[in-house]
Amino acid sequence: MVKVGVNGFGRIGHLVTRAAFTSVKVDVVAINDLFIDLNYMVYMFQYDSTHGKFKGTVKAENGKLVINWKAITIFQERDLANIKWDDANAEYVVESTGVFTTMEKAGAHLKGGAKRVIISAPSVDAPMIVMGVNHDNHGTAQNIIPASTGAAKAMGKVIPELNGKIMGMAFRVPTTNVSVVDLTCHLEKGAKYDDIKKVVKQASEDPLKSPVTLTSAQAEMWTGPQCHPVCISFILTRVLGFCLATESLAVLTSFHGKVRTPDFTSFVPEKPGTQNQNSN
Repeated sequence: MVKVGVNGFGRIGHLVTRAAFTSVKVDVVAINDLFIDLNYMVYMFQYDSTHGKFKGTVKAENGKLVINWKAITIFQERDLANIKWDDANAEYVVESTGVFTTMEKAGAHLKGGAKRVIISAPSVDAPMIVMGVNHDNHGTAQNIIPASTGAAKAMGKVIPELNGKIMGMAFRVPTTNVSVVDLTCHLEKGAKYDDIKKVVKQASEDPLKSPVTLTSAQAEMWTGPQCHPVCISFILTRVLGFCLATESLAVLTSFHGKVRTPDFTSFVPEKPGTQNQNSN
């Protein structure tokens, strides 16, 4: 079992920790967060307005966060180099603050005894891994706001064949969970819409069975329990889209892509690679 430290206990950090407690391969032994005190960690971990109440026990005891009777060491260090991960026996660190996203900045965790660092946000220089896609190749507001998206920038790193061929933008929308991708593309060979749906269905059953789940009811996607996935990367609603012509295609998908981090953390020791990794 891989012993893991989590830096940053905000939205991503506590979701990673929750997911880790459903895994038999990952053991969270330490958490560092400068701004969240222990008592509030207990509250925010136990009660999540989006993902529901934690189905287990959580409390503060002797200066540690105790989840399902497992005591987790708590640090409150500003300087990453001062976090004594080795004192807590944390071999791997999930960098989930969204601040230290380069290899140089995230590499400061190594000074505290971590062996490797996994960056949860897109990085400009760390290898970018998506479980179920390319992991075998590497070791709310009130307005809709247009913005850039790291997901589009990451696509060329995750799937090199698409590098320089795809770009996108994002809209910040006041929803509690998940994101939507609107993909419009020009096909090299003409295809009918039903053929596209068959290809996606086949991918969800074989090569991309792990990261893709295909649902049959749109209402279930938006209101049902699958809106809060725990062990998958993203969900498609049938392949909602249309063909403008036989060579042009528009597809809408929704996804939530952070909670596979514990899976990747347990996968890393099995594969040789660099010290810093980037995972979604």
